[in-house]
Amino acid sequence: MKKITFLLVLFVLLFALPVTIKRKVVWAQSDFAVTILADGSLDPPTARLNRTANTYILLDNITTDVGGILIEKDNVIVDGNGYSIERSGTGTGVFLSGIYLPNKNNVTVKDFDLRNFAMGIFLGISSNNSIFKNNITENGDGILLQSLANYNSISENSITYNGAGITLDSSCGNNSISFNEMIGNSQHGVGLFQCNNNTVANNSIRASLYAVRMDYSNDNTIVGNDLEFCNNAIWLYSARGNSVEGNILANNGDGASLAASTSNTFIENYFVSNTLQVNSFNSTNEWDNGSRGNYWSDYVQRYPNATQNGIVWSIPYSIDVNNIDKFPLVNPVMVPEFATSGIVLTSMLGAISAIIIGKNKRALSE
Repeated sequence: MKKITFLLVLFVLLFALPVTIKRKVVWAQSDFAVTILADGSLDPPTARLNRTANTYILLDNITTDVGGILIEKDNVIVDGNGYSIERSGTGTGVFLSGIYLPNKNNVTVKDFDLRNFAMGIFLGISSNNSIFKNNITENGDGILLQSLANYNSISENSITYNGAGITLDSSCGNNSISFNEMIGNSQHGVGLFQCNNNTVANNSIRASLYAVRMDYSNDNTIVGNDLEFCNNAIWLYSARGNSVEGNILANNGDGASLAASTSNTFIENYFVSNTLQVNSFNSTNEWDNGSRGNYWSDYVQRYPNATQNGIVWSIPYSIDVNNIDKFPLVNPVMVPEFATSGIVLTSMLGAISAIIIGKNKRALSE
């Protein structure tokens, strides 16, 4: 009993830890190797970027002891052309960024290799921008959106071995984070802090403390992601109205961890071989839509007398008295619009499911 009480107290304390994400970021042209000025010109004029109308293409690697590129012009495409911007590590700027967009709109940043900055890419009060096909590694934050950064698209990036992968902080909404690969980011793959109405879809996130973390964040959609080998695949603290659908949550410490979080919906997720499938504290959430719930790899072991009733099992899957999947799935079913993503493949999951169920039934019969 003492051990259980200790674990509950520890769980509460962990969730109660303050989230200190906000940064006051102040910049100057001297803090960057290259600035794209508001009139479209470059500082310095000798910078190795080729300009054609509103497209800027990097022509060589940049190694700098300050920041990389400061973008002060709207409606431009900045193409890294596969080249790198790397900080030498000798500078003193705490908030140096590889690519920096302060209060900018309709900017595309693509095909950069960004390393060793406090922030690989920073967007503050910036909307309708696209961050596309970049390699971002060994930075403090891979990508940071802050303070009313809305309607941005972050897609097809490789974000690896940073302190944090993608962070949305302070009233960032209606952003799309999709088809990114995130591996080995120390804190989280995707973190939402006081941010609502964002979509996290079809990402592969592995080997982080949290794959997807949502603190004080509501009405977000987490769909079609592959979340594996993390301490926590889905972490919700004081979060409401979020939809978690069609994700793979496999081989994690906790598949889903929830505290003080209610009215969130988990449907058609694939919970397999997590140390604890769901860790719920002071939370009541929905685990089915009235006809379909989630797939649980430990179902047959927990309910050996259950029978198949079409696509669902005859006995509900109980997490606790307030959280019950009334229609647990016999086989995983992915959301149709994401079924061909390359990350989530129904045929692959069906094969894995058949193997797992077969092993469980053999173990029960032995």
